[in-house]
Amino acid sequence: MFSLALLVLLGVSTCSAATRALGGCPKIQPEKDVDFSQLLGTWYSIQQTSNSAPCLRYNITEESFGHYQITETRVSSGFVDAIGFHHESENTADIAISDPSEEGVFDMKVPYDLGNYKVTIFLTDYYNYMAMFSCRTLPMTKSIFHTWSAHIFSREKVLKVEYLEKARSRLSAYNLDPFLLDNTDQSNCAEAGSKGVFVKAAAEGVNVLKDTVGQVADNVVTKVKGVLSHIDSDYHE
Repeated sequence: MFSLALLVLLGVSTCSAATRALGGCPKIQPEKDVDFSQLLGTWYSIQQTSNSAPCLRYNITEESFGHYQITETRVSSGFVDAIGFHHESENTADIAISDPSEEGVFDMKVPYDLGNYKVTIFLTDYYNYMAMFSCRTLPMTKSIFHTWSAHIFSREKVLKVEYLEKARSRLSAYNLDPFLLDNTDQSNCAEAGSKGVFVKAAAEGVNVLKDTVGQVADNVVTKVKGVLSHIDSDYHE
């Protein structure tokens, strides 16, 4: 039964943007005295494991004390934007401080994903770059294997080589192959919240339809009220 469950989980994990390895999650030293409040706001993906999607952007917000939310936005680019079909898609995960004494380490829960992730902020200066390592040991595997991923973020769409190499060198120090990280293409990416002409036209069409339906409904209600008022006055006479 255990072997069957393990095979199923192995199959599921191949679909995720992570790297599998034997044993439990490695211990990664977090950045000292991490102030998560300074990590809030927008970050652009510069490099991350198993990624082929361009224009990845992340936004970190505080939901309550010790609880945060990170939203990944995938923005269309290139030919799709050129023909007017620009669009965005979002995925959201919840982050909470694991242990107040273990600064820089957080629990992350992704909807519909098996198990929780342990996230470590292992490098950041808050203003230019942030490097994050996430790992999870899947349920029912008894730590036989784990999946991990690494992310290097920037406050801008480009990152100085010195920061990039610093993060990659730190991964190497933990015997994690930095060459497993793929570049994220941030060129030709539309700005947040913008829409292609066809998507915008479709959205505006929906809004017009909603307004029209609303006006019709208001007119019907007004007329019904008038009829009822007339009937009521006739009844009292």
